[in-house]
Amino acid sequence: GEVQSRLQEHPAVAQAAVVVDQVDAGHKRLVAYYTLGEGAQPLSPQQLREHLSAELPDYMVPSAFVLLQALPLTANGKLDRKSLPVPDEAAHIHQGYEAPQGELEEQLAALWAEVLQLPRVGRHDNFFELGGHSLLVMQLVARLRQHLGLDMTVADVFAWPSLAALAALAAHAEKSSPGEAALDISLSRPARLPLSFAQQRLWMLAQIEPDANAAYNIPLALRLRGPLNEDALASALAAVVKRHESLRTRFELEGDQLFQRVEPDVVLSMERIDLPGVSSEALRQLAEEEAGIPFDLRNTPLLRAKLLRVSADDHALLLTLHHIAADGWSMGVLMRELSALYASALTGTQAALPMLPLQYADYALWQRNWLERQADVQRRYWIDTLSGAPALLALPYDYPRPAMQDYTGGSEAVEVDADLVHALRQLGHQQGVTLYMVVLAAWGLVLGRLSGHEDVVIGTPLSNRPRTEFEGLIGLFVNTLAIRLDLSGSPSVNALLAQVRRQVLSGQQHQDMPFEQVVEALQPPRSTSHTPLVQVMLSWQDMPASDLQLEGGLVVEGLGTELRKAQFDLSLEIGEHAGCLAGHLNYSKALFRPATLRRFWDHVLCVLRGMVKDSAQPVDAISLLSPSQQLLLLEQFNAPVSELPVGLIHQRFSEQAARTPEALAVQFGDHQLSYRALDEQSNQLARHLVERGVAPGQLVALALPRSVSMVIGMLAVLKAGAVYVPLDANLPAQRLQRLLQDIKPVLVLQAPDAPAALILPAGCAGIVLADGAVAPWASSSRAPVTVRAPSSLAYVIFTSGSTGMPKGVMVSHRAVLNLQQALSQRLGLDRPLRMSLNAPMSFDASVQQLCQLMAGHALIVVPDEVRTDAQALKQFLVDQSLDVLDATPTQMKLLLAQGWAQGEFHRPALLLVGGEAIDEPLWKQLAALPGTRAFNVYGPTECTVDSTAALIAADSAPHIGRALNNVRLYVLDAQQRLVPPGVVGELFIGGAGIAEGYLHRPDLTQERFLADPFVQETQGETGRMYRTGDLVRWREDGVLEYVGRNDAQVKLRGYRIELGEIEARLLAQPGVREAVVLAREDEPGYKRLVAYVVGEDTLAVEALRHGLTQELPGYMVPSAFVRLAALPLTPNGKLDRRALPTPQGHDHALREYAAPQGSVEALLAGLWAEVLQLPRVGRHDNFFELGGHSLLAVTLIERMRQAGLASDVRALFSTPSVAQLAQGLQGSPEQLREVEVPPNAIPEGATQITPQMLPLVSL
Repeated sequence: GEVQSRLQEHPAVAQAAVVVDQVDAGHKRLVAYYTLGEGAQPLSPQQLREHLSAELPDYMVPSAFVLLQALPLTANGKLDRKSLPVPDEAAHIHQGYEAPQGELEEQLAALWAEVLQLPRVGRHDNFFELGGHSLLVMQLVARLRQHLGLDMTVADVFAWPSLAALAALAAHAEKSSPGEAALDISLSRPARLPLSFAQQRLWMLAQIEPDANAAYNIPLALRLRGPLNEDALASALAAVVKRHESLRTRFELEGDQLFQRVEPDVVLSMERIDLPGVSSEALRQLAEEEAGIPFDLRNTPLLRAKLLRVSADDHALLLTLHHIAADGWSMGVLMRELSALYASALTGTQAALPMLPLQYADYALWQRNWLERQADVQRRYWIDTLSGAPALLALPYDYPRPAMQDYTGGSEAVEVDADLVHALRQLGHQQGVTLYMVVLAAWGLVLGRLSGHEDVVIGTPLSNRPRTEFEGLIGLFVNTLAIRLDLSGSPSVNALLAQVRRQVLSGQQHQDMPFEQVVEALQPPRSTSHTPLVQVMLSWQDMPASDLQLEGGLVVEGLGTELRKAQFDLSLEIGEHAGCLAGHLNYSKALFRPATLRRFWDHVLCVLRGMVKDSAQPVDAISLLSPSQQLLLLEQFNAPVSELPVGLIHQRFSEQAARTPEALAVQFGDHQLSYRALDEQSNQLARHLVERGVAPGQLVALALPRSVSMVIGMLAVLKAGAVYVPLDANLPAQRLQRLLQDIKPVLVLQAPDAPAALILPAGCAGIVLADGAVAPWASSSRAPVTVRAPSSLAYVIFTSGSTGMPKGVMVSHRAVLNLQQALSQRLGLDRPLRMSLNAPMSFDASVQQLCQLMAGHALIVVPDEVRTDAQALKQFLVDQSLDVLDATPTQMKLLLAQGWAQGEFHRPALLLVGGEAIDEPLWKQLAALPGTRAFNVYGPTECTVDSTAALIAADSAPHIGRALNNVRLYVLDAQQRLVPPGVVGELFIGGAGIAEGYLHRPDLTQERFLADPFVQETQGETGRMYRTGDLVRWREDGVLEYVGRNDAQVKLRGYRIELGEIEARLLAQPGVREAVVLAREDEPGYKRLVAYVVGEDTLAVEALRHGLTQELPGYMVPSAFVRLAALPLTPNGKLDRRALPTPQGHDHALREYAAPQGSVEALLAGLWAEVLQLPRVGRHDNFFELGGHSLLAVTLIERMRQAGLASDVRALFSTPSVAQLAQGLQGSPEQLREVEVPPNAIPEGATQITPQMLPLVSL
């Protein structure tokens, strides 16, 4: 309708009709019929094409324009399509027709006319303007090679699209090698026919994972409305099976030889089921169930047919083929032949179908023969192209990847509107690329952004029918091309399109190498959890039309079933339809939720719009996010901006002391002070500090033990206008000296029994504070008068540095005031509480509690000897009746190990857990604590202790929650762009809590504290943000999930691995209480994963390894497991990774030879050595590392079966060492012999089953 309307807009056209002309069984074209208006001059086809090309994409422009005096009409006044004439030569578009010159041009013109279904072609005609597209280009190239012996490529046709230009190129083209032009079918078939490589892969998958078998079903569900001749339909289906050997082929394994056997006589029985009045929804459900039933590849036929009778004139036809016998092109062949055979069955005549000179088995023989003779060049191309490519494209999954690939799938409909398609087509025309290539570039860019990879490999299927003899066959010809895109260096859109064009055309030039052989040549790491090399596809739907057209007035339409299987993680299946692009995103339900896929498609649309907006811009400048999505991340996912509290820390404390002078402020053991006493004593010390020359802004070090004096000293320094710097006086002497030299304090507050390591720098005096003693400077208790701004510094706290030199983080009064206010609001601290001061003073978590003195709470200082003793801490919490406990996850695990969650005794009503990530077992334990609310608090020192808080609840997985008030959170990629929800990025934090930088480190300050591009600088916003180095992702509900450190993300053997995922699975193993995984490189060039575990005494390395292999892909299973009595901790209670020991020999399964143990291992090792042709095999050797591959795996399992060991290929993939496989077998060879189950004796038509019908197995 749209083409017709546009044609009628031409001033000279009066009426128009556009129809789809079925040229032959595999080719359709658009033909326009028109009449002229009164007085209008005749128009050439070229003029009409130019008119339509300005408004419509090329594929909607007709190939022929036929001028009529009037449009033929039926008696009802409708267009009489049957009376429309066949277009003659004059109706087709020619570039001012000029006959071909010379023999070569004439030969080329004849082939063009055959492929394009045209009566003639001129030497200046353009292949694509005559209706050519990529699939027809490949057919042309096949004919050039087959009929003319010309070794030309798809790229040649794209580069030289006119006949004369292509002929000039062909004159200098290389001739095909002997045997290419002619297909030798004179050789007799061997007794055992080999499988094609694609068939071999699908057969292997069916052995490894039964679910994979059904995942490769090809279903077709059709509604047939009208008078149906059921017998004619059954006859037509039977004729198709008889015509195509592939549908009556079964696959056999005898010994270690796999072959296909073609059955000469196979009867297809179309099952007929009466379902009167059944609903359309019920029909769809039945169709989806039928599509999920696996085939037994040992039996024929590989086509199932069911006819569901709804009424006399209403049926549903369910056809199911296995992919091992057919592909997408085959479905077109099936529909065309079924249409013709049904029509002939109705009339009792012979169907006019061409004879098939070859069958699929001949193709399999030809393919192997070709591979033996000519594969070296193509194999070298694919090795050069794909070497070093990522083994796995790690997209932002919603669920952890299962150890065994799950083929349960879903699909989401996708579409690109006509306006955008038109713009994309123009972009492609400008850059010399097809619409498919434009979409491939956008798809690759989105995948790269989502995964964080700059190196992306996408699979794309090709029909792969390189000879005309193969075009009419039903069979598995399709081949997968692995297209590798390099997104590094931020190429422009134009440059990316040029790269895609090169990669696609060169890939098509080397498409004869089966994908299975590419995999064998590259030998990527094997995994049962995903497909090798390619996990994401782009399938361009440009196959020949495959509509079923049944004679006798039948209306055929699809049932609208949903695809329930997924062969890959993600597959975009899309093509041109009525001016738009339409298709589906097929996905693995084990990895993704539907909402995630809808977001993915929104990102693709954003990228496509960005590409057409400015093709010269760098691709990095194109956002994945729409304006509404950006608003969601920047506003709705962030905390509200509230008014900042005013004043200074010590002023707010003194105001509180005036309100509650007698309330308890601080307590350490028997020493305690009220708010009045603490205010007065800190005033006295502050005046003394001023008298000693301490000036506003100067640094005063606090080298005090845990005590009341520690709190007095902190407040006194602030009241003197100075900045306090807490130090651990028990640090090693050398480290303490380096810190003091860096700080350059004017004074050091120290204890009477200060350690000898505390040597004051030259020019620095010390003041001794004795807890509980009367200070000699106790004169006036009024605070000194100092002038400080809220933006001035309050403290400097040192954190560890990656270079080994600690960094002093400078924090302002305003940041601390905002922390106190935000925590009070989030936690509901609306009454005076007894709070623990558990963290060391030199650790920023202490500020979280110290700042609560501004709100009237009581601080109970936890003694050092109690902090590190879980049993003592448990009793301390009871004795002190604490309301609030601050602790690290490690401390909480120690407490819970003491039975703290059980029993009737006092527990704090509020837990603040932070400093480390909380794993899932601990999260669940904390959520289940009776009468206690637990919060996960997160924040780097550089952002004033806490930036987020999350209530720990049983109905959610671990996360770090939402931003505290006046804090802004950004999840950014490597180019500091916002990433979508679900995508892992680095967390950047902005807002009121940002520190002022690092003490005496302007270079590092500039590196880590950046301008905030997402806000305007205001009073409530610093205009800066801090890059945390933490990897996180947004959840759909707007909370943040902590993933790990960016230095805890490792790349190993081509895989990018999150160590936290392995740790989570380890913690789920029986007997494991704590676990840490590191990537160690103890020997240069040899990086490996090492697991450290704390747990029960009975923990065994092999048991842990075996447990992980059931849940994780092999590349994520650590090579060593080190058992520890306890994880080493830093003084702050965090894990000390540097103190984790190097694994010893007994910690891992050595790759050096270790003799098999026991009769099963000995038998297995002998079989492995036989199959792999090795002198010996050790118990820890890996089958695939020794050179094993898929077919050898089948051979091994067969040898095991013959030896009486029952197993399958899947077990070998998941447990690939002798010891692991033997452990899974569990028993002696005599006990493990395969049991043969006799056939049952249930007669056909039985209405009940008796015991006699079920013979027992003798064990």
